Amino acid sequence: MTITKRTQTLSLHQAHQLVAQYYKKNDFRAAENILKQSLKFKPNEPVTLYKLAHIQLRQGLHSIALKNYTKAIQFDTSLRLSNSQQNLSHFLKKLVDLPTEALLAKQLYFSEYIRLSHTHIDLKEPIVFKSGMHKKLSVLTNILGFPSEFNHIWNTTVFENIIVPQLKYALQQQDYDFALYIEIQIYIQYVKSIENAAHFKACYEQFLSDMCEAGKEAAVSQNIPFCLPTHSPPKIIFFLHNPSLLAHTEVLLNMLEGWAKLDEKSFIPEIVVLYQKKQRFLDMFVELGISVKYLDDVTETPSALYQKLQYLKQYIYQQKIAAVVWVSLPTLMGFAYSMRIAPVQIWWAMKYDNIEVDAVDARLGLGRVRYKDIRGEQWRTIRIGKKDWFDPSKQREAEKIRSQYNNFDIVLGCFGRDEKLDNPEFIKLVATLLQQHPQAVFLWTGNKQRKTIQAIFDEYEVSHQCVFIGWVDTQLYAQVIDIFVDSFPYPCGLTLKQAMAAQKAVVHYHSDESLIRGLAGNITDILQVDSEENKQYLRDIFQLEAAQPLYFCATNSAEYFDYANKLITDKALRETSGQANKKYIDWFQQNPMTAVQDFSYHLENILKEQQEKQVTN
Repeated sequence: MTITKRTQTLSLHQAHQLVAQYYKKNDFRAAENILKQSLKFKPNEPVTLYKLAHIQLRQGLHSIALKNYTKAIQFDTSLRLSNSQQNLSHFLKKLVDLPTEALLAKQLYFSEYIRLSHTHIDLKEPIVFKSGMHKKLSVLTNILGFPSEFNHIWNTTVFENIIVPQLKYALQQQDYDFALYIEIQIYIQYVKSIENAAHFKACYEQFLSDMCEAGKEAAVSQNIPFCLPTHSPPKIIFFLHNPSLLAHTEVLLNMLEGWAKLDEKSFIPEIVVLYQKKQRFLDMFVELGISVKYLDDVTETPSALYQKLQYLKQYIYQQKIAAVVWVSLPTLMGFAYSMRIAPVQIWWAMKYDNIEVDAVDARLGLGRVRYKDIRGEQWRTIRIGKKDWFDPSKQREAEKIRSQYNNFDIVLGCFGRDEKLDNPEFIKLVATLLQQHPQAVFLWTGNKQRKTIQAIFDEYEVSHQCVFIGWVDTQLYAQVIDIFVDSFPYPCGLTLKQAMAAQKAVVHYHSDESLIRGLAGNITDILQVDSEENKQYLRDIFQLEAAQPLYFCATNSAEYFDYANKLITDKALRETSGQANKKYIDWFQQNPMTAVQDFSYHLENILKEQQEKQVTN
């Protein structure tokens, strides 16, 4: 088959090469014309239709592109869809059956087709494929747009009808590696997409009990007779998923820095890392006299997750380790703890905690006081204390950065993960503030500049007042801003305290999440159960009984807006509030030994309780 272009006679292959040349030049109209001529000679050629649809989509012709994508899929012999199967559900099932290489070859086209047509999906039964296909699952989730930032309903459909059934199928086949891999992907791609406790709980309720039951079954094949070691000081493993220095890792490091200063060691710590190996991370703990074990060193492939957990269980038994502390992230914990990988299994939940795993022997949280009532239960909590919330040596650099915003009178900021900030209610409130105060600029952070956040700024026409600064030194930027506007419902933690230590005003939110993890919870703890001296000092710091208190914690969006508006317009109030914030940090958060004191206290009691249970049983 040939087509004529001007004076040339082109084969289909040559025509596609010419299309590629036009495409590189962004001359989509010319590329479209070549493809249309090709279709005159061979109307139902799938590759030509795919390319035509893609180019039309690049031009914003969504309905025409969808029509051509649908036709391409209809005549794509690799899919083998009958006339009665021309719907998205059948298409997805055919994708599952395709080899991974075939999926990769048409990944772009399949992905765009789904994005154009996903509202028509009607999955009446789950879709699963063979177990153990890590790469295929990764390609499929990319094609499916999971997670897509713009459509939570679609993400939920994929999660419930494809991802979770695949995990459960892998468990039924006793392919534990694949099931554990899927759980990690669920957390990264779906659980983290919405930062609130209800979403976290709803996600884990879909599969957690299955993971726990599978862990119990797996334990049978590795029958290790654990007995709680009685030697002192006890050996403790802190389990981390990766060596990134995120907030929960920094809290752990801060506590172990306190441990290194103890004259008499109350426990012997070791760090175990599931994934990756970073020398800088290793050095930080080695300098404290703490060893780090990387589980990637004990398996040939990083994805051999079950083998890693088996090794860890055997290692704990051989080294007579008393307890494992699962640090913050819940991924793999249900399976691993149900395997009973240690005599005592502790979860130090620094984020969400509203799931139940029977094999967790004790829970730790973060709080201002050693015990805290959470959802009607008494939790053991650990205080955070640091000497270096504020670094005066960064002042000159902060002034230099601030000079970049001299055309604005007020600099607002919120420093946290982009998924934490990506709450429409919070972003719309910030956008409304910027509309009302054109002299204000908002600095925001994250691993990526989320389209969903930027879309709201564009909608409110305040994008010129918003600056995405990426992943930055938050201690430095705490000195750049005037007001820290905290995210909600999930609050910032360390970065908020850095701003307070830098004498900046803050506005935050009284939510369920902030009462458990945020500043609101710390303040509430002090006022309810701390010493009378601390209660009175806190009242004095924030002038809680005055006509205008210096503690700006909103209970709703309107109050949040009102507080922020007051601080933007009243420089004196801003400065007085910032001074109060620094006093709070100096009095309540400056002792770096509090964390290790609390941990040692709780660990001693936990081990004693478990020893008594062991004797009783």
